[in-house]
Amino acid sequence: MAATADTVAIDDYWDAEIVDEAPGARFVYAMAMHQALSQYYPPVPVNSAAMVLNGVELDSLDKFANDPTYAMGTASLYWYSNRYGFVPWPRNWVSISNPGSASYTQKMLFHFIRMGMGPSGLVTSLQPAPNSPLRITQCNTNTPATTGDLMIDVNLSLQDDAANLSGFQVFKSVDGNKLRKGPVVERIVSDGSIVVTSAPGAPAGSGVVLLSSGIQQFSGEFEEVALENAKQELLGMFPYIKLLGWDSTSSSNKPSGFVAKFRVPHILAVGSKYKVLVYFTVFGTADIAGTIKAKQYAGVKFSYTVLPDYTPINANDDFKMPPGSGIHQAWNSMGATLPSGMLTMTAPIQSEIPFGYYSGNPALTIYKAYDPMLVHNDAALGADSARKQVRILGGAIPVSADLASWNTGVDGEPYVKPGSLVGIRVSRAGLLSSNKEYTSPIGFINLYWKLQPVV
Repeated sequence: MAATADTVAIDDYWDAEIVDEAPGARFVYAMAMHQALSQYYPPVPVNSAAMVLNGVELDSLDKFANDPTYAMGTASLYWYSNRYGFVPWPRNWVSISNPGSASYTQKMLFHFIRMGMGPSGLVTSLQPAPNSPLRITQCNTNTPATTGDLMIDVNLSLQDDAANLSGFQVFKSVDGNKLRKGPVVERIVSDGSIVVTSAPGAPAGSGVVLLSSGIQQFSGEFEEVALENAKQELLGMFPYIKLLGWDSTSSSNKPSGFVAKFRVPHILAVGSKYKVLVYFTVFGTADIAGTIKAKQYAGVKFSYTVLPDYTPINANDDFKMPPGSGIHQAWNSMGATLPSGMLTMTAPIQSEIPFGYYSGNPALTIYKAYDPMLVHNDAALGADSARKQVRILGGAIPVSADLASWNTGVDGEPYVKPGSLVGIRVSRAGLLSSNKEYTSPIGFINLYWKLQPVV
């Protein structure tokens, strides 16, 4: 109701709302029509009552909410059942003048308590529980009290507690007396392919988080491959490089090899330094019979070249030649520009790829064609293992001992930087040892590289 003053006046607006006090009730007994009872009704407390019909206590709404027989209102009694024989009058009742036979008379008793009222009320004391946000005072004062006319105040101000609790549901909005929750990102974790850095003082993966590329994991395939008197053939649906056969006892061998290159990603940190690891999957194209009684070796030559990026995208003084000059030239030992500024090897690495394993039983095949093996220069892979992996390409490149005109005392240890081009060459060659030679063509597939940070 809205009013213009403390008294009702013309043009005041009134709001009215009709509310069903007992939804689902079939009949109602109005206490106002029974003056002797209405002066004591309703019970106090409201549930301190019992309805007995023919000696049987009935089910009240406050105790049997799903299937009640009756309920108590503020000024009425409500009856819910309208089934035959379950109504508050004789089952053969016809009218007021014909109320039915005496044998079906309903004997109904309504027992209830109404507590007496006094000047101080029924509550003898009211006080908040320990650590409760409630505060009880005398009405219209700030004086704490437990009896008399009381006023209840509540303080819902909350304190922060950095408990680092787990869970992705947090409170996001308020709807009436409900705090509504919704999902958030609780924590960011890495599978190893990225680096997750949190702000100082924050738990790992929480707060303000920086995601960056996992430098330890930078790897990829060679971007371009050029064949040098070699062939490209298919193994199923996969192309591979086939180097021609080589027989050191023959004078008709033809040089056969390939060149491959890749670029060190520009997105790496400015000033970062790396060594390069290379990996090939290699296989022979012909069996080695057990009657030969020894595994065989294919001779190869391996070399590399590094072409520094002439104008680095992420340029700073570390790239300038001389430092502070403002001229961004190629990074190399001589301060020269292309092409003399390339880092080249004095001589290729000549090595031998072993094929097969001889168990001592000449009835067993030593090597089966197309059985793959990993060839690499990664010392972290451990010792060589027959028919599985072999390290014959030296160490991580570039290496100062491999390079022409390199002075480690002046230039330090060589490395590659963001933007550098790295090229490799692999070709067939004779053996340097007295091992038995594998003369059939050999295949190369799955050529890839990985960067190793230089600290």
